[in-house]
Amino acid sequence: MEAKVVESVFRETNGQPGLVSWLGELLTEGYDGHRPDNSRAISSNDFELVYEDAVNVLPNNNILNIIGKVREEPGKATVL
Repeated sequence: MEAKVVESVFRETNGQPGLVSWLGELLTEGYDGHRPDNSRAISSNDFELVYEDAVNVLPNNNILNIIGKVREEPGKATVL
């Protein structure tokens, strides 16, 4: 994995362990729409493709959990 990819993962997740693990899983194991090329290091281009899907397409249990908590008090008032 390129050093820039490690920096990007940490920056975009703010080091949150669940999100770091999730992005790492997407980058290394793939998902529908992305199969990693295990014959080479993960590149910045790989990160950009996966990150775009992670933000706009793929569900994440951490984010879904936060959304669920925000729908009810006291979470709703805290977030708003």
